[in-house]
Amino acid sequence: MRGFNPEIWENERVLLRAQSLPEALTLGLATTRKVAFSIYRSLRKMVGREVDMESLSGPVGIAKIAYKVAERGFVELLVFLGILSINLAILNFLPIPILDGGHMVFLLWEGITRRKPSITVINWAHAAGMVFLLSLLVFVMWIDFFVSGN
Repeated sequence: MRGFNPEIWENERVLLRAQSLPEALTLGLATTRKVAFSIYRSLRKMVGREVDMESLSGPVGIAKIAYKVAERGFVELLVFLGILSINLAILNFLPIPILDGGHMVFLLWEGITRRKPSITVINWAHAAGMVFLLSLLVFVMWIDFFVSGN
């Protein structure tokens, strides 16, 4: 799998054990923060074309990676699913119409101008957002099936 290197996953594995619930919450939040910043750095590199787009994975690629991670154990699968969940949350808050981040942009616009954007603007923005997301889905599925080779 082109975008997934099991050796990197193996080297990053560190067992952290909390002695109390507050310590567990602190460790969880610190790890979530670390993963979130890593995802933001990756997104910035993608926009700056510093990352090979072939390293992206769609649903099929993600399922293949999840299968490989699951073979390493249940705990590793839970960590992977947590990272995937953080990734989806961050992507959901990007300022793309139709996603929550796009709705936040419209709310910010309304807060600044004291009026809602016209329904025509909202509809066109949502249509553009949908076209973008469907195009992205087709692109990553193309990579999954024809480029990654697995």
